[in-house]
Amino acid sequence: MLKVDVEKLSDTAVLYFQGHIVVGAETATLRKAVFSHPDARILILDFSRVDLIDAAGLGVLVELRAWTQMRGIKLRLENPKRRVQDLFALTCLDSV
Repeated sequence: MLKVDVEKLSDTAVLYFQGHIVVGAETATLRKAVFSHPDARILILDFSRVDLIDAAGLGVLVELRAWTQMRGIKLRLENPKRRVQDLFALTCLDSV
C-alpha cells in the first residue's frame, strides 16, 4: 500500500509518499497523485518514507517526468533512502 500526503505552497505541491511503489495499485496511486496537480509549477515528490521501487514504479516515474515536462512543471524527487538512491544509480536514472 502506498500512502500520500499533500502540502500545497503557492504554486508548489509537495507530495509525501510512504510505502512501496510497485506494480498495481501503488503505481496507480503515484500516477493519480501527480496528475491531480496539473496547475502546479513545481511538484516535489518526497520519498523519505519509500522503502522499495520496482521496474513498474521506475517506469511510472519516467512517464511522470515526461508528463510534467510537457506542461512546464518542474519535477523534483527529494530525500530518497539509500536503497532507492542505489536503484536510481544502477539504472542510470540518478542523472535524469
